[in-house]
Amino acid sequence: MRKRHHYFISFLTGLGVVATAALLAPAGRKARRRIAKMARQTGRTLKQRYERSMEMADLRKKARQKVNEAAEAARKAMDKAIDTSKDVAHAAGKKLEQGGKRLQNA
Repeated sequence: MRKRHHYFISFLTGLGVVATAALLAPAGRKARRRIAKMARQTGRTLKQRYERSMEMADLRKKARQKVNEAAEAARKAMDKAIDTSKDVAHAAGKKLEQGGKRLQNA
């Protein structure tokens, strides 16, 4: 009797394992699908963020280049204005000097 009881318990245990596996297999498939879907979404999100950061880096680089070009143009314009003002001051000094000589000769 004991032996039959042991077989019956083993049979019920096996049946429980099979039933559990049968019930969990679809749930496992669903879980794997959900995990795969989340992984794809995360991958897409990371790719988009990376692309945006590369775009922003490119925009920063272009903006820095434009600022440097504008600064160089301003330096050149300032140098030209300084040179022109020196030339005007030098010419005015010569005119004053000539006017002073005329006054002395008069």
